[in-house]
Formats: sequence, C-alpha cells, structure tokens
Amino acid sequence: MTFTRKDARHDQILLFCVMLCVAIGNTGLQSVLPAIGRTIGLPDALIAIAFSLSALLWAVVAPFWARRLDDRRAKPMVLIGMAGFTLSMMICALALTAGIRGWISAAVAFILFVIGRG
Repeated sequence: MTFTRKDARHDQILLFCVMLCVAIGNTGLQSVLPAIGRTIGLPDALIAIAFSLSALLWAVVAPFWARRLDDRRAKPMVLIGMAGFTLSMMICALALTAGIRGWISAAVAFILFVIGRG
C-alpha cells in the first residue's frame, strides 16, 4: 500500500489535533491538581514533585523513544505513545478518585499518581 502526499497531510493534521487535545488536558490537569491534592490532604509541594518527576522521566527516556522512532515507522510509535498516555491518565484519574472518596490513603494516592504520571 502506498501513501500519497494527501494521506501524509491528513496524518499530520490528525496528529496535530491529538497533540493539541493532550496539551489542553495536561494544562487543565495542572491547573486543578493543587486543589485536588489539598482535598486529599497532600501539600502543594508534593503535587509539584509529582509533575517534576514525570518531566524528568520524560526528558530521560526521550532519547530512547527517539531512537525507536528512527528504527521504525512513525504511525505505530504514535499509537504506542497515545496508548501509553491514555493508560497514564487513567491511572492518575483512578488514583485521585480513590483518594478523594477515601478508598485509599493520601500517601497511596500520591504514589499511584506518581506511577501514573511516569
């Protein structure tokens, strides 16, 4: 199967839209997370640490994923990335929901949130 320039342009537009939605969601999460953390009983500093750790991890593993992208086609790698991001946000949402509802302690919610962000 061969792809035309029109197919490539469509893929670029789709990828841009997906990444825009991811960025909007991530920014929204950053703006409400301190309040959610306080509701659970976590200090703002721990929320900042969770975001800092995930940013550090993303920076450390970026060269690995860049090399993988060089060795493979882009589309499967984008799908892997989107699946990973979706799973990550689901773990974060479940951890925060469980913490807010009192199903788990603030410490466990924080640990699960950090794992999810990673």
